[in-house]
Amino acid sequence: LMACRREGAQRPGRAVAILLCAILLCAILLCISDTAKLRETLRARVNEEAASEERVSALTDQMCNNDSSSNASTTTERCTCSNLGARATAPSRAELWGLPTRSCPAVPYLLHEYPLLHRRWLTEGRVLVHCSRSASLGNYMRSVPAVVLLGLLLDRAIVLRCDRPWKDSTTRRTVLIDAQLADYFRGAHFEPWSYPLTWRNVADDRSETLLLRRDCPRRGCKGVTALDAAFTEADNVAAVGTLRVSTNTDADVDAILASRAASAAAMRKLGGELLRNANLAGCLLRYVFAPSARLVRLEAVLPNLPPLSEHGLRLAVAAHVRLGDSVFFDAAQRKRSHWGWAEELQGLAYRRNPMLAMRCLQVASASAGAACLGCAILSDAAYVERCAMRLLDAPLLTPGVATHPLASPAGAARTNRTIEKLVLDWWILARSHGALLFSGNAVRPPSTLALTAVCFRD
Repeated sequence: LMACRREGAQRPGRAVAILLCAILLCAILLCISDTAKLRETLRARVNEEAASEERVSALTDQMCNNDSSSNASTTTERCTCSNLGARATAPSRAELWGLPTRSCPAVPYLLHEYPLLHRRWLTEGRVLVHCSRSASLGNYMRSVPAVVLLGLLLDRAIVLRCDRPWKDSTTRRTVLIDAQLADYFRGAHFEPWSYPLTWRNVADDRSETLLLRRDCPRRGCKGVTALDAAFTEADNVAAVGTLRVSTNTDADVDAILASRAASAAAMRKLGGELLRNANLAGCLLRYVFAPSARLVRLEAVLPNLPPLSEHGLRLAVAAHVRLGDSVFFDAAQRKRSHWGWAEELQGLAYRRNPMLAMRCLQVASASAGAACLGCAILSDAAYVERCAMRLLDAPLLTPGVATHPLASPAGAARTNRTIEKLVLDWWILARSHGALLFSGNAVRPPSTLALTAVCFRD
């Protein structure tokens, strides 16, 4: 500024330039200062979360004893997860799946026209194939509605079984979740697992693959399509027979509908009432999935299975307790593991007081009036199931041992028993009257397995 004053009297133009440079310099310094403050804020949040996790003591059997000296209240609740009151009977007619439902309307195009077109396009080899990059059931279910929406908008037969499965870069294991689910879910309006007949006769080289991400950063955008551009990019290759869309955990319908062109096409195909539905993702899950005969049989023989209400929901409250990937490793394994989430802790509220969490479930069991709701305990940890057996009268548990598709040993993670437990956990959550979610932490959202199941239910 002093330089500006000196130069102003002699060369006014140069003084203005110096002044502008000074303002720019100040702006840069402020930006650097703000960036440093932001970095410190983020570091403080991570440290706070780490400190919070450190305050969570290790889970012990003593924490689940009714005579424990912990600070959990020992008040006896009216409902103890066994007194179901007046038992409802199963619906007199066969259960109906698909759309419409009480909360999900459906236009004739979805109910009558698209199923016929799906069959024709499948025969012609005009398909949209879903290839998930995540082996997790919850993450897969989260991406399905986005793929279904794209298939509907692009006039393609939806195929939810990938013909070229993704390989996880860390474990080098092939993602098989879609092939596994084909045994437990059938199509509600059309068959979503079948490959085109043309693939069996001759190799189809007319194919393209779109690698989808919610946000595409400036660096690393090569070969990546942002979700809000997915409709336009896919429409540009309309002449291609097979279009594969590769999704990860961030695929959702809202990101696709952020495109004005996609939103207009969706209004024409789906109708305004369904498109404005706050649970559009859940409605699209309902559109493609119904339980297979195998899943129905597995559910029917579960011990302590509560009856169905007249609305087709189990008279139960399901508690989903996700303690994090650390439960799949012991202390020594966590230190030498290459798995990025080997130290992960979730469900901190449960970890701090398992007895109080189970009492919360009993309170929820009494929320249906005079009758009591049954209680289901669904978890990634055997400890939680043992605790439920000690504290509750007759909890619903799914048989088997929980595993992680990538973190657990491959032999254990891919047995039929393991997959059955995983699918049953999701299905019981999707069929229960109420849900309590003990998952996530300060930096991670709740479990996608639980959230997608609740979306399907609602």
